[in-house]
Amino acid sequence: MGFPPVLVLLSVAVTAAVAADPPVYCQVDNNEFYMRQWGRCKACDRCPYGFGLNSKITFEVDPVYGALRCRDCLKCTEGETFKSKIGYEECQRCTNCTAIGKQVEVACTTKKDAVCMDIPPKQSFPADLQQNGRESAVPGIAASSEKRSEATGLNPTITMIGAVVLFLVCVPASIVLVKKRNELNCWRKNRPGSKSFDVDEEQGGLKDQDGGDSPVTMETSFDPETVPLRNLELPNDLSTPYDRQASIENDGFPPLSSTFSFNLGSGLDLTGCDVDLDAGRLSDAGQVTNSRSQEVPNDRELQCLCDSIADNNKYARLGRELGVKDNEIKRMKEEQNNDLLETSFQTLKRWREMKGKGATIGALRQAFRNVGLPDDILKDDP
Repeated sequence: MGFPPVLVLLSVAVTAAVAADPPVYCQVDNNEFYMRQWGRCKACDRCPYGFGLNSKITFEVDPVYGALRCRDCLKCTEGETFKSKIGYEECQRCTNCTAIGKQVEVACTTKKDAVCMDIPPKQSFPADLQQNGRESAVPGIAASSEKRSEATGLNPTITMIGAVVLFLVCVPASIVLVKKRNELNCWRKNRPGSKSFDVDEEQGGLKDQDGGDSPVTMETSFDPETVPLRNLELPNDLSTPYDRQASIENDGFPPLSSTFSFNLGSGLDLTGCDVDLDAGRLSDAGQVTNSRSQEVPNDRELQCLCDSIADNNKYARLGRELGVKDNEIKRMKEEQNNDLLETSFQTLKRWREMKGKGATIGALRQAFRNVGLPDDILKDDP
């Protein structure tokens, strides 16, 4: 039975078409995928440095054309895996230097493997060189020890005996010397005609060898029987005019010239704090007025008051009178670590900040009177 001519022609045409254009199938393992626009396979992009191919991913494959997409690239883990070149490889595990008996010289990164180096040998001898108090049988150790002993010429036993003998000789000798020295000092003190000797006089040299007067300093003892007081005496009558010629004849040299002339006045009482005030305000010292009652005290003047109010909780009573709250005073005391002088100063400063121009010396003087404190330390004159 023969085939119809139409079927024969159709089979020939299909065979020719298949032979001319074979079917395209893209393999996943070849890192390629089928691109429909081109009608053929295309290579996937390679993974860069520090990224490895994700070979564990699964996706559907077309039965006719094969892979329709590529596998992804995963970033390597810092300190665990790395990839040092571009390609389709997976991330490699970093070298464990400790596992191979080495130490890390360069740590592992995502782009570079770790670099290991040999561990330097220890200087101490191994623990197995000595067992049960006996010397090790390692060749060369015993010989080198004997050679070292012969070279130095010292025996440990002889050295120990010498140290003990030296200790037994030096300690009693030191004790005897100390006792003899103490006995000698006691004999010198109890000797007839001896007098106490001051170390300060030996070092300072209070008396001059030629009989001259020594300069009087803060560390020099003053004896009115030995030091002449002719030049230290002041005239009883201060109204007596100064005789320049008589001074030259008595002292042997003229006094230094001075252009300073100022009468302090009989009612002026300067204290240590007053001396540090501005020297320009001394021009009005002869006129004692109450003009300073309206002035605001400065830090220096407030510090001069702290010694008078720091004890017996006076600063707290004065602070309440001036309008400073108790909780603020308590806070300032804690901030100053219970330093009463500094707490007193901070309390007065707080009053001055609160009142401004109203924080005058007159108001402070009245507050002193109200709490029963003497106000004579607040002076009108500078």
